[in-house]
Amino acid sequence: AGVGMPGTTPGPAVGDAHALAGAWTDTTVPLPPGTWTDLVTAAVVAGGDVSVADLLGRFPVALLERPPG
Repeated sequence: AGVGMPGTTPGPAVGDAHALAGAWTDTTVPLPPGTWTDLVTAAVVAGGDVSVADLLGRFPVALLERPPG
């Protein structure tokens, strides 16, 4: 189980990332064209309809950045 603030329900632990990603198997997020880098995992993602399960497969959060230009 994850660690939460007192009085809150803990979320999934980092080790549960694969289980969490599995909950998103049919979900995609549309990213504008270009190459995106996940600042959390350093994974590189191409723009377009991207599977949320793929984005969350290594860690239960993704922070995407596209270089300017």
